[in-house]
Amino acid sequence: MNDDLEKIIVWSNKWAIDFNPFKTVNVDFSRKKLQFPELQFGIQGPKISQSLSHTHLGIHFQSDGHWNKHIHTIHDKAAKRLNLLRMLKYKINRKSLVIIYNAWIRPILEYGDIVWDNCSIKDSKILEDLQVEAARIITGLRHNSSRSN
Repeated sequence: MNDDLEKIIVWSNKWAIDFNPFKTVNVDFSRKKLQFPELQFGIQGPKISQSLSHTHLGIHFQSDGHWNKHIHTIHDKAAKRLNLLRMLKYKINRKSLVIIYNAWIRPILEYGDIVWDNCSIKDSKILEDLQVEAARIITGLRHNSSRSN
């Protein structure tokens, strides 16, 4: 990998493109506890920092392949918006609540879901609970009403 990074440095110098090694992060994706060599930009270049997770385009990638950090970020963001929906439920009609949910909350729950679709059952339940709560707010059902049927 260091040889490839050296080739990238040579190529970037030839084409006058600058890379910032201090903004570069190395994440080794593996479920096994392996020791990977340190990477650096060029032979004399700075070492690339090691990380256990990285956020790219709003999706949190973890080195162990789990999605719990990403799911909790989604939960926190959607829960805040759900609270606003809860405050509006007595002020606007149901159709407007559905429009707000579809435009403002659901995209958070679905963004990039094709990538992180293999989340754990526990994480999936966290997202399911948010959607059930949104349905209860919109329909006016009580919190203790049945989730089935």
